[in-house]
Amino acid sequence: MKDEDFEKLLESAKWMADREAGKKVTGGRVHTIDALDVKKIRAATKLSQSELGRVMNVPVKTLQKWEQGQRRPSGAARSLLMAIKNDPKNVIRAIQGTGKTAA
Repeated sequence: MKDEDFEKLLESAKWMADREAGKKVTGGRVHTIDALDVKKIRAATKLSQSELGRVMNVPVKTLQKWEQGQRRPSGAARSLLMAIKNDPKNVIRAIQGTGKTAA
């Protein structure tokens, strides 16, 4: 690894450590979805917890923990929730494979 690349990686790790410690940091992009967002997203879909859990392929208990703020969705689940938030009708159709998506 080049010294320049290592320094960038180290700087990024320090930024994240400061952010996680609650320090004010600038720059970077972090997308978080909190419990209220998960509830709002599900409400917009008009699906029950078990139905959205099936769509997302996650246990209903996991979805409940997200909605109660006990846990936060991460990785693919967070990305999928963001996609559902932005275009619930077409994303759910695409996942379920029901019909054509809207143009």
